[in-house]
Parts: sequence; C-alpha cells; structure tokens
Amino acid sequence: MTHKYMLLLRNAMQDRAGSATVEFVLALPILLALMAFAVQYGNALSIRNNLDVATRDAARYLARTPLSDSSGATIHPSFTLKSRQMVEQRVLNTKSTITSFSATSDQTGANVQVTISVPFPLLAWIGLFDTASPSMSMSSSEYWVRTGDRIIMVPVGG
Repeated sequence: MTHKYMLLLRNAMQDRAGSATVEFVLALPILLALMAFAVQYGNALSIRNNLDVATRDAARYLARTPLSDSSGATIHPSFTLKSRQMVEQRVLNTKSTITSFSATSDQTGANVQVTISVPFPLLAWIGLFDTASPSMSMSSSEYWVRTGDRIIMVPVGG
C-alpha cells in the first residue's frame, strides 16, 4: 500500500501540466506592481511638465505687466491674482492642489514660485506609502527678465 502512494507521489512530482499556471500566479503581483508604478510615474512626469509650463507662463505674464508704483518695485495685486489663476487652471486637470504660491516682480524681472501637492493612489496599493491617501509635493520656480517699455501705472487723479 505504501508503495502505491509513493508511486502516485512520484508521478505527481513529474507532472508539469500546472507549472505555467503556478508561475503566472506567482509573477502576477510583481507585474501588476510594476504596471502601477509605471502608470503613476508617467502621471508624475505629466504633472511636473504642466507645473513647469504654468510657472513659466505666470512669470512671463508678470514680466509684461505694468508696475503699480512710481519706484517700480511692485505690481498690482490683480496681476498676481491673474498669474495664480493661470497656474491653477493649468494644474486643475491633474487633481493637484496648490500649497504655496509666491509671485514678485520689480524693474528687472518677475519671479514665480509654486508648490503643489499631487495625489498618487496607485502607489499605496503596492506599498510605497504608509498613508491611505498618498501624495507628493512638487515645486517649480521661474524667473523671467522684464523687457519692454517698463510701463508704470499711475493712479487716476493723483
């Protein structure tokens, strides 16, 4: 009787019919993790590109706006607000949120610094983040030289 079980066990060990299935089941989690990482990495590159373009556009816009005082040291707050809206509109589709925005301009140039928080939900599935809603911070800074006629706005009646 023992000989019969040994014979069945030896035949089962030599049978290769299910080995491809077992290998696939073992490799599937690794392949899914690699795919999730590749998708999120591509998404991060796209968001980073949008952030850089938005920051550059905002700095270029501020470099062309008129200065609001006679010393040429500041710009009107409405132009700063418009430059922030330009950045917000560009990163709106990326589900990112602006965590800090700084825009300054003087007679020589305009400087814009933006930091956004970017959600990465797929990376939590593969264990790269401990929190339930993982996010990363991305920053971009752009300096644009002021060119043109250096127009200075003068308040009406003053």
